[in-house]
Amino acid sequence: MSQLTGIRACVFDAYGTIFDFASAAARCPNIPDDKRGSLTALWRDKQVQYTWLRSLQGRYADFWQVTGEALDFTLNSLGIATPGLRERPMDLYLTLSAFPEVQETLRRLCHVVDSWAEKGSALDFLNRPLPPRAKCSSPLREMPGAWRRKSEGAGC
Repeated sequence: MSQLTGIRACVFDAYGTIFDFASAAARCPNIPDDKRGSLTALWRDKQVQYTWLRSLQGRYADFWQVTGEALDFTLNSLGIATPGLRERPMDLYLTLSAFPEVQETLRRLCHVVDSWAEKGSALDFLNRPLPPRAKCSSPLREMPGAWRRKSEGAGC
């Protein structure tokens, strides 16, 4: 790997880059197989759109609320909204799986990340606040050195 110089910050987006948000729908047996792909795409689109709209309108809502509202819209749009269905994908969202290549990629980056941290560069990943009951097993927590130190307080 060639040397990178002049790095002042290294930031990864947690959702869609490290965590596979499709894993919630994939692990939910109550969602029909033929609807999982559509549910994942529409849910994520609405989640992002609702975040942007609320920001532009100055009507802040935390990420967990926006995630639930986006899921409600999606379930209704796909015609699969049933009593009790919302809770399972929302619970599964608290334990999203990492993409398969994440562990190895982060392991390979560790020596670079530690070098950056030693030089005073910022290191973090974007993470939206989740409810206190979130017990995500972050692949970042399993990394040594600066990466781990920075991710310990990240919540998920």
